[in-house]
Amino acid sequence: MLGLILTALSAVQGPAELKSVLNSAAEKLNKEKDIEVGIRVESLGGEVVYDYQGEDPFVLASNVKVLTTAAALLQLGPDFRWHTELWLDGTTLWVVGSGDPSLRRLPAGDASEVFLDQVVESLKENRISSLSSVVLDARCIASPPRNPLWPEDQWQETYCAPVAALAVEGGCLEITASGGGVRVAPALDPPVAVDFRHTGKGKPVSAWWASRGLVVRGDMYSGESIRLAVRDPVETFGRWFKAGLQSRGVLCERVAVAESEESVPGSRILNYQSAWTLADAVALANLESDNFTAELILLALGNSPERSSTTQIGARKVLENLEPLGVNSARIKQADGSGLARSDIEQTNLAAPADLCAVLRGMAERVEGRGFFRSLPIGGVQGRLARRFQGPIFQPQRVRAKTGWISGASSLSGYLLTIQDEVIVFSIVVNYVRDGTARTHNKRFRDFQESILGSVLALRG
Repeated sequence: MLGLILTALSAVQGPAELKSVLNSAAEKLNKEKDIEVGIRVESLGGEVVYDYQGEDPFVLASNVKVLTTAAALLQLGPDFRWHTELWLDGTTLWVVGSGDPSLRRLPAGDASEVFLDQVVESLKENRISSLSSVVLDARCIASPPRNPLWPEDQWQETYCAPVAALAVEGGCLEITASGGGVRVAPALDPPVAVDFRHTGKGKPVSAWWASRGLVVRGDMYSGESIRLAVRDPVETFGRWFKAGLQSRGVLCERVAVAESEESVPGSRILNYQSAWTLADAVALANLESDNFTAELILLALGNSPERSSTTQIGARKVLENLEPLGVNSARIKQADGSGLARSDIEQTNLAAPADLCAVLRGMAERVEGRGFFRSLPIGGVQGRLARRFQGPIFQPQRVRAKTGWISGASSLSGYLLTIQDEVIVFSIVVNYVRDGTARTHNKRFRDFQESILGSVLALRG
C-alpha cells in the first residue's frame, strides 16, 4: 500500500500537494461508518504542516503515556528516585513504601534481591535476628490497586497488573511448568496454593486465578513460563518480604498492614533508593508500553508529605506541568497513567492530536526532553515499533514514536526526521467501533499511520 502511494507521489511536491494527498487518505477513512480520524503535523517552531480534525479530542489509548511521562520529567526531573524506608521499633519493623516500580528482576540484576540484602544488613547492624512483626505501610497511595475503568475480565493479564506503594515484580508472578510440577517466582511465604495438571506433551501452559488459588494446566515438563498479575500487590509484597527475610536467616512471626491513622514509630534504619531513576522508568513505560510503571509514574506526581497520592491528583499535576507547553486543558480528560482505562458510558483518556504535538514540541526545547526523546521507540528497531517502519523511505531511523492501542482507539505520536534533516512532530489517532472484520482491525490503522508519515516524507522533502 505504502509503495503504491509513494510511487504516485513521486511526480508531485509541495505544501498544496501534501495537503491534497493527506486529505484524500484521511477523508476516505473518516467517511466510513464508526471511524473518526485526527491528524496533526507540526514543525518544531509551531508551523502547522498538516491538520485534519487535529484540535478535536480523541481517545488516546497508550499515547496517554506521552502526557504522563513528559509531565513527570518536568516536575520531578530525570534523576528522581523512589525510596523505601525501614523503621525499627523494638522487634517490630515498619516498611514504608513510595511506589518503587524497580523491585523486580532486571537485565542488570535482581533489584528486589538487592533490596532484601540491604534490609537484612541493616537489621544485623542493629543486632536483630528475629522480628515479632513486620508492618507494611503503603498509605502514600490512596487509589485502588486497579483502576475501576480497566477491563474487569482482563484483570489477571500483565498489562492490568495492580499498583501500590509496596509491590514487587511489577505486580506479577512468573509461573514455570517444569519437571512435572510448577515453580512460582518470586518465592512467597506462605506459598501460593497451586492446582496443576499435566494435560499432555506439547500442550501450551495456561494459568488463572480461582477461589482456591492458582490453577495451571498444560505440559508440566515443557519449561514454559508465563506471567500473571497478582490479586493484591501489598499482600503479595508482605509474603515475598517474609520469605526473603527468612531465607536470609531473619525470622518473622507475622506481617500486618498499617492502619489508616497509625503513626510510624521507632527510628529509621534504612532509606533504600530505587534501582531506577525516573528516566529509567520513563524508558520502560514508553519503549515497552509498561502500564504498571506508567501508573506509578503518575502517582509519583501526586506524592506529598501532607496527603496520599491518587490518580486524580496525578492527572491534575499532568495538566499543571503541560499547560506551559501549550496544551489546551479543556480538551484533556485523563483517567489513568497508562491509557488502559475506558468507559462505555463516557469517553475518557482524551486529548487532541494538537495537544500531543504541543507536548512533543515543548519537550524538544527542554533539557528534560533528552530522556523523553530517548524513551520513544525507534521505528524498525525498538519496542512496539521493531517490526514497523522498515521501508527504505523511513531509513535511517527517521521515526521515534509512542504507539497506542485499545479496542476502539489506535494512536501514534512522536518525531519524524525528514529527508532534509528537519525534525517535525506528529500525532495520528483513529477512534472506531470494532465490528469484528479486517475493516476495524488495528493492522489497518497501523498501515494508515505508516502511509501518512510516508507521504509526509515524500512530499515535505
